[in-house]
Amino acid sequence: MAASPSRRSSASALRQADVFDPAQLQRTLGRHAPDIVMTDVPYGEQTHWRGPSAAAGVSGMVEALSAVLPHDSVIAVTVRGRKVPMDRGPRPQASFKIGTRAVALFRTS
Repeated sequence: MAASPSRRSSASALRQADVFDPAQLQRTLGRHAPDIVMTDVPYGEQTHWRGPSAAAGVSGMVEALSAVLPHDSVIAVTVRGRKVPMDRGPRPQASFKIGTRAVALFRTS
C-alpha cells in the first residue's frame, strides 16, 4: 500500500469587519493568521465606500489588511473592470485580467 502524500491542513472562514479599521480586523481575526485574503470588490470602479474612512477606498483596505496580516501574506483584490483602482498606497506585485475581472496581488511586508 502506497503512503498518501503529506498535505498541509487548510481551513477557510468567512469573517466580517470594517475593512478600514485595523483594530477591528485584528479582533475579528483573533489568533488566526491567514496566508491569503481574497476580496471581490462589488461593482469595481463604481464602488462607493461608506463610513468615516470611505475616501481611502481600495488603497485603504489594502493598507489596513497589511497592518494585521502576517509577513508575506497575500492579498488578492478582484474587481469588475479594467483595473483595480489604487490612487495611493502599496503597489501590486502582479496584476492581470481574467475575462471581465481585473486582479491585483499584494504581499505584506
